[in-house]
Amino acid sequence: LGIQVNGRKLDLLPVLQQMLKDKFIFEDLEDMENMGLDVTFPDGEVVTLEAARLKMLLTFVRELFDRHGDGKLKVSKADAASLAEFSAATQALGLRWMGDNRLQKIGAALKNFQGLQHAKVPKAFTATLRPYQQEGVNWLQFLREYSLGGILADDMGLGKTVQTLAHLAIEKAAGRLEAKPCIVIAPTSVIPNWTLEAKRFAPHLNVTVLRAGMQRKSLLEDLQNADIVLSTYALVLRDKDDLLKHGFHTIILDEAQFIKNSKAKVTQAINQLNADNRLCLTGTPLENHLGELWSLFNFLMPGFLGTEQMFNKVYRNPIEKLQDTAMRQSLMRRIMPFMVRRTKDKVATELPNKTEIIKMCELDEQQADLYET
Repeated sequence: LGIQVNGRKLDLLPVLQQMLKDKFIFEDLEDMENMGLDVTFPDGEVVTLEAARLKMLLTFVRELFDRHGDGKLKVSKADAASLAEFSAATQALGLRWMGDNRLQKIGAALKNFQGLQHAKVPKAFTATLRPYQQEGVNWLQFLREYSLGGILADDMGLGKTVQTLAHLAIEKAAGRLEAKPCIVIAPTSVIPNWTLEAKRFAPHLNVTVLRAGMQRKSLLEDLQNADIVLSTYALVLRDKDDLLKHGFHTIILDEAQFIKNSKAKVTQAINQLNADNRLCLTGTPLENHLGELWSLFNFLMPGFLGTEQMFNKVYRNPIEKLQDTAMRQSLMRRIMPFMVRRTKDKVATELPNKTEIIKMCELDEQQADLYET
């Protein structure tokens, strides 16, 4: 981040980083709106900068610098839109931000973003999507286009599985599943549901189900012929070495709260898998504390919320222990584009009436004895 002074280019970034360490300077800027502040560069050059300019620069740099704490600025694709806004603002101040051209192009595209585009679901997909489900599919396509991760956090019963299958049907139609399959990792109890829904709504998708048993070994060697691979959190630990030999188009974690503990072996194993895109499905993205949210985003976009230590320092401790409203809003703004959550009451008008089916079941002899006692 350079400024021109008397024909010389001076790097402002180390100076800003030092100022961030001296927190009192940042706080003092609040009361220096129209004043100047003398800034001393490493070579001894002293430059007077407007407090308003410094405040804008420091606010942005602090967002990136604080999250990592290793003295380096790290910008992820997810920061690209903010970087574009910042770049435009700094140019207006006569400053120039030098960065990755690809990142700046993504940033420019996101900055000029006009809204989610309607994603056309292929005819081979047989389900009729409700409007909110179509919006969910549009969002999933947006994430894939920009190689961003996200959490589809709709309430249970709103069709996270069918939205995901529609998204994968679009990927299949576009030819993006030819080289690499998608892998869905889910609790053992929901694998039958994935199998049935895929067969019912997307019968054209080739589904491989990894089950406990010796035959799984041969299936693991032939994953490239599948469109969707279904596995479980328990099997991932056993199959990690085999799965690491493959690259995946997308890793989808169903009931993603299974990786809420960042130090658990299953979480660490899943984080090592290779994929172009990552997606979490869960109705409960946060159950106990903000550390669980960090673990999900560390899988989705490593570095986006910084290291766990820095996340605790910058966000978790101020929010949970000090009830810091400003940091809570800052975190919400940061994660909002990458999480979609609809509750049943929000989409109630789109849902059909509840259907109740009463089925009489005879108790067998053992069950009857137990019931009577």
